Amino acid sequence: MGTTTSTGRMATFLSKGVIPPLPSAALEVIRCTRAIEPDLDKVATAAGRDPALAARLLKLSNSSLFGRARQITTLRQAVMLLGLKNVQITAISLALMPASVVHEDDVAAPMYQAFRRRAVFSAVTARECALATGGALAEEAFLCGLLMDAGVALLMHARPEGWEKVLASFSFGHPDPQVENEVLGFTHADLIASLLTQWGLAGIITEPVRAHHDATLPTARGPEARLSRLLMLAHEVAGAELAVGTAQGIARAKLGSALGLDASSAKALHERIVRQAGELATVMDMNIGGREELALQLVEAQEAMLNEHISQQQNLSKAQTEADDLRNQANTDALTRISNRGAFDVAIRSQGAEGFLLFFDVDHFKLVNDNYGHPAGDAVLRQLAATASEALPEGRAYRCGGEEFAVLMDGRGLSPLVAAEKLRARVENTRTPHGRQVLACTISVGAATLAEVAGDAQRQVALADKRLYAAKRGGRNRCVVSDPPPTA
Repeated sequence: MGTTTSTGRMATFLSKGVIPPLPSAALEVIRCTRAIEPDLDKVATAAGRDPALAARLLKLSNSSLFGRARQITTLRQAVMLLGLKNVQITAISLALMPASVVHEDDVAAPMYQAFRRRAVFSAVTARECALATGGALAEEAFLCGLLMDAGVALLMHARPEGWEKVLASFSFGHPDPQVENEVLGFTHADLIASLLTQWGLAGIITEPVRAHHDATLPTARGPEARLSRLLMLAHEVAGAELAVGTAQGIARAKLGSALGLDASSAKALHERIVRQAGELATVMDMNIGGREELALQLVEAQEAMLNEHISQQQNLSKAQTEADDLRNQANTDALTRISNRGAFDVAIRSQGAEGFLLFFDVDHFKLVNDNYGHPAGDAVLRQLAATASEALPEGRAYRCGGEEFAVLMDGRGLSPLVAAEKLRARVENTRTPHGRQVLACTISVGAATLAEVAGDAQRQVALADKRLYAAKRGGRNRCVVSDPPPTA
């Protein structure tokens, strides 16, 4: 899908107000950290306005993730140790990844827990891999790793139309971007990259965040390219951490291959990532669950969603069938089982330019009812409907009321005169068995083309009806397809 189309559909989605705004404290922290000369006291004061954010900053600064040399007791000390980028990410992640996006009984609950586990492992993996390869962009890697899938949480909260299909595509806590594009018109990565730009946090992180699940998406060279490689590696390692059985071997193999590490070094790096991910989860008050237990829950959740999807499709198919049946009933004459007047009124307005109309009714039909009874009259009408459909398969027959019928022709085969005479002759030679009786009838036919009335369907109906009665006045069992020439 083109970038313009994707951006347009995402803008429409965001305009609906389904994404909760950042809390005022988080916005103030971002504003203070983006100042030309940031004032650490102002940053600390802004963070202190949100007790949860203040507590998380203190816990993070006292964790082994940032190698503290002494106990950190004030927010100003925490801001100095963590750095402005990590303060930003802490403020944003607290708002974007709450514990209660989905209820614990929701079928999507394991998916959300898996997403949070991925976020933690992605952040730590990206940071540790940056440190292991020279240290450049370690803070940016941590920031991007924690946020690159945050769009998943936002979509889980908003549950846009078609979300069930996206949810069914989840694999190891991550939706299929192709399915997201097909259903939503954008991906979770597009969404969070757009929001980061809105919040003034674009910088070099936007494109790597947007492209972290697709190596084919273009990114600039230099720092962005390095950050993209780190995020793609973190994405793969975090996914491996949700696999059953061989997760450690897969994760270590990916780390060793990407960073050029021997087996021992890859093992040591992986163990450090697992240990620090657990600590980060504790600091961020995230219950990321045990790997094996969560992996099995994901399998069960996928099966439950698949069964629910199949059930929904079956119910949808049944409902569609019932709706089609009701629609057919509404457009079908109960006695003759051909289309009724309501269907005719719709069809007459949508015929082609070459179309023409045949109006006909049974000659002396009242005598049939009077002499043989109404059941006999019904039999005649049923036979007439069948005969009209068989005689003119190129058209469509309608019962317009009582003994009056119509056939709409597209005009690309028979002429009005030939079609009308073919129908009249077939009816005249058809017999209707009824009990011990064999009934015969004739019809009078009036025809009118759409071209005669300059495309006015209402005038076409009136003209065909006028010619039908002209046929009756002329002796019945005959067709009138044009008006007589004016008398001098």
